[in-house]
Amino acid sequence: MSQRNSEYARLPNEAYYTPSWVTEALCDAVDLPRVVWEPAAGNGAIKRVLEARGHQVHATDLNADTALGIAKRDFLLSALVAADTRGIVSNPPYGCAQQFVERAIALMKATRGMVAMLLRVDWDSAKTRSHLFRDCPAWGRKIVLTKRIRWIEGSTGSPSENHAWHVWSWRHRGHPTIGYAP
Repeated sequence: MSQRNSEYARLPNEAYYTPSWVTEALCDAVDLPRVVWEPAAGNGAIKRVLEARGHQVHATDLNADTALGIAKRDFLLSALVAADTRGIVSNPPYGCAQQFVERAIALMKATRGMVAMLLRVDWDSAKTRSHLFRDCPAWGRKIVLTKRIRWIEGSTGSPSENHAWHVWSWRHRGHPTIGYAP
């Protein structure tokens, strides 16, 4: 079964901002570290929810917005992580999601940290990404969103894609688990 095409044009800079309920579902399902990095912060949607939940968030994006506390930084070229950061949480740009996941997992390995990425529900199904799932000792959890995300405010019709939070943790032991939210 193929996914249907949306009648909407793609938004520039992949500006699909995460509704608050999506980040709240992650917070309810996973014990996130106190200090996290949001490397594709966009309009600060994820940052705001995490801060409201008591987390300290280092927010960066290719397009900085200092008024929102978002610094300009290219995550894929970043070599340094703030010393107190123990997690990376993001809704990565679709076109470079695999590079984002690979980079985040590598950056968190030294601190035995956690990575949570919002991706399509079947993103873990590709053979070319088995190194991130089947063969990755940090792969720990998938939280399937049972409600579909409406990416374009005011759009009509029903959303056609399913999403999940994919979570890696260098402290994870045992088999990966699957959960459902909200």
